[in-house]
Amino acid sequence: MKNLLKQIMKEDFFAILPWLFIPLLGAFAGLSLTHFTRLEGFNIITVIAVTILMAGPLIALVILVGNDHNRFYGKYAALYSSYPISSNKITLTRLINYIILGIFTSLSFLFNMFLVLPSDIKWGDFFREFGRLLGELSPGQYLDMLKILLALLGFRLMLSLTMMAANSIGNSYIFKKLGKLGPVFVGVLLFALESFIQIRMLARFAVDKTIVEGPNMTINFVDTNYIFVVVFIIELVVIYLATNYFHKKKLSVE
Repeated sequence: MKNLLKQIMKEDFFAILPWLFIPLLGAFAGLSLTHFTRLEGFNIITVIAVTILMAGPLIALVILVGNDHNRFYGKYAALYSSYPISSNKITLTRLINYIILGIFTSLSFLFNMFLVLPSDIKWGDFFREFGRLLGELSPGQYLDMLKILLALLGFRLMLSLTMMAANSIGNSYIFKKLGKLGPVFVGVLLFALESFIQIRMLARFAVDKTIVEGPNMTINFVDTNYIFVVVFIIELVVIYLATNYFHKKKLSVE
């Protein structure tokens, strides 16, 4: 399992890296040319580069999904199916790869946006105000901040599982006639179903809550009760088990 994780992480990392950082070089090149030549026409380079940079996480996700498909259900399936590990470990390895590279992609995006945002933004004032607000938080409010972090990680986990499930279920015997459209169809279906469930649950069991409010900054989040959390966890478990089941069935057929 460790060797498989290292292999697929290395492949995916070098596949998404150019889309995360080469546009950053293009943005700086456009800004530099505009500054030194005083020609506003070079701003188009900056605009194009920043647009690609903002789309970087989405492009990276598409690459991850495509590589996952090719490894286990596409042109490299014979090679990766030969790894002497169980279907359960393969499914877990795929999930860990999605999570780690998803976090890396998100952090890279935030870092890049920090570098290319207009320089007239007073970041010093922003961080001072943010630090002041954090210093005024009570233990209960820090707990609320932790809930926000866990919620973000939970939705990242669901996104990863949904992409995996789309590949595993979409390439099963059930959707074989759809060919390459199978994973797309399953992905859209899963997203629609998950969105419906979560919107209904949020409408019924969630409230808008202010963590802290200051003169220049207010931090809010959607507070949910245990019923929503239980349903969300059940969704994650069901999607994971379905992904593993259909992956195992695919291996047994081959």
